Amino acid sequence: IITDGKRTLHSPGGNARMTMGGTGDLLAGVVAALLARGIDEMHASALGSFINKKAGDMAFSAHSYWFGIMDMVNTIPETMKWLYQYCYEERD
Repeated sequence: IITDGKRTLHSPGGNARMTMGGTGDLLAGVVAALLARGIDEMHASALGSFINKKAGDMAFSAHSYWFGIMDMVNTIPETMKWLYQYCYEERD
């Protein structure tokens, strides 16, 4: 659940392995990077949540349940590429 006190978003996804230590730190880093790019807080939080969960799902697909936080970190570039392709290339 993501809220700014006025708007509320539900961000489904992720997997049970994402309860491991470091997942929240990764989420905070992704959101901070988006904020540094000038994206407003609500959108940065929603997009960061999506990216974090997609990275976790990609790590799960590649390494099964026993992936670690660095496996998630290492999927961030692939996750961003997937997101770009989904948003721009597949809709042309």
